[in-house]
Amino acid sequence: ADHVRALTRGGGVIRFGALPAASVEISDAKGIYAETYLRATFDAETLAPLRQALARGAGFLFDGLFGVGSMAMRRYLDTLLPGAWQAGVHLLNECVDPRIGGIAKPDPSDPQTLVLSGAIDFLTRHPNVLISVTADMDADRIGKAVLIPADRVARARELGLFVTEFPADHGSVWALRFTANQAFTLIAYDRLLSAAERFLGVREPKEVRRRLLRGDLAPRQLHLITSIATSVIAGQLARRYGVRFHLTAVGFKNLGWLAREIDARRAGDVILCLMEESGGAQIGPFQPWNERGDTIHRDKDTCALALALFCVAGREHCQGRSLLDLYEEMASQLGGLAYFERIDAYLPNQPVAEDPARVAEAEAAKQRVLARLSALREEENQGRLLELFGYSLGDAERLPTTCHEGVTLLARQADGWHPEHPQVTAYRFPDGSRLEWFAGGAKPEDGMRIDVLGADGNPRHWCVVRASGTEALLRVYLEIVEPIDAPRPQRLVEVLTPLLRYLHLDEYALQTGGPSYLEAFEAAVRDKYLGG
Repeated sequence: ADHVRALTRGGGVIRFGALPAASVEISDAKGIYAETYLRATFDAETLAPLRQALARGAGFLFDGLFGVGSMAMRRYLDTLLPGAWQAGVHLLNECVDPRIGGIAKPDPSDPQTLVLSGAIDFLTRHPNVLISVTADMDADRIGKAVLIPADRVARARELGLFVTEFPADHGSVWALRFTANQAFTLIAYDRLLSAAERFLGVREPKEVRRRLLRGDLAPRQLHLITSIATSVIAGQLARRYGVRFHLTAVGFKNLGWLAREIDARRAGDVILCLMEESGGAQIGPFQPWNERGDTIHRDKDTCALALALFCVAGREHCQGRSLLDLYEEMASQLGGLAYFERIDAYLPNQPVAEDPARVAEAEAAKQRVLARLSALREEENQGRLLELFGYSLGDAERLPTTCHEGVTLLARQADGWHPEHPQVTAYRFPDGSRLEWFAGGAKPEDGMRIDVLGADGNPRHWCVVRASGTEALLRVYLEIVEPIDAPRPQRLVEVLTPLLRYLHLDEYALQTGGPSYLEAFEAAVRDKYLGG
């Protein structure tokens, strides 16, 4: 809108006219994207497992959720798999419907959305379908579902996966739903192995790790880019295989900016994935896809992610395995199991936060919580911060403030956006553990990230607290890392409840009279990881 105003400021004119017109050139953006970028990303070698799985009778489901996704997906499948995809790739809710099928506030990551859209019913009636992918209306976020046997439910939950029981014609079915963090890291893991196979001729994980850590891929480097609100499993994967790992501020533009900077070096590097906790991601080819030498498209695309997941599931199917098997293989290498939860806290509650007549009341509630959060960054309140995480300032050794080179935050200045690395405040304790924190940006809404590390330097738990800049909404991201042989998911509640109480999330609730945000968080952990 600002750009349009600038064009007309001082007497400019904007003209509208009917098409076709000699003065207007029509560009087939989807066709160009499919023929250049997607064809480079999903070349014959990448698509081979999907073709093989389709030939063996495997099925795949893409749920467009009445938005633009199915229209785009059909176009892309016709380009990449002409005459072959119809054998087993199914498109659900393909017709665009502004009423979204009557689904109120559809969220592809919500199990109820998958029920209302018909995705779960489709899976129960088509047992050959290996995975269901659901897009949001504009196809830039993603939900996933995989049916698993009842005897694997306990193990899946132990791995930190979210499993839901749904009624079926004959008893129940169990649907495993990967979070965005888990699905995108799994895609990155598969891309990492595929890159090693293509450049080094090896795919076996132990051999790949040995060769990458030895530097056999040099001077080429592999990169993984995500945001500070994303699960640690991506960082654990990167560290294990010697992949360059980058964190940015929340917002896909930040990931895209950093990807552009990497591509600009023209060093032949490969960006395995751009991934964000909120459900958006992108993958790219192993070689540049245009004459400029770019290796990854810098915007999120559910269709590309669905194709990637279909290829991964197809490969596992042809080897007699499932996506759950692949995830367990990956998780066993990461040094621990991660349990993640996100709280979206409308303040003081959702009805007030979304009522245009009560904007001032909602904004005041948000500012009260932000003031408490910002206070934890002040020097005189460092003791309180440590107490919230079970430490005493008297036992702490204040470490020198350092610049976190692994985190890139963009700061807007008069001449454009410039990268900055946050300053990290850190404390070490007698048992060798550390607590570190840094601000997520210059504004109070940007919040802060707090990490607790063990004596070995590996993460034990962390959280990010930040606020929306446009609505009365506080977002809290929380995660713990547990030993593989004896995980305790309930520690997610135990170690992070004091912070939530400090922020008064035990007093606010989504609905008046309903459970507080703290109570809802406790229930979510029980349902997801402890079977209720």
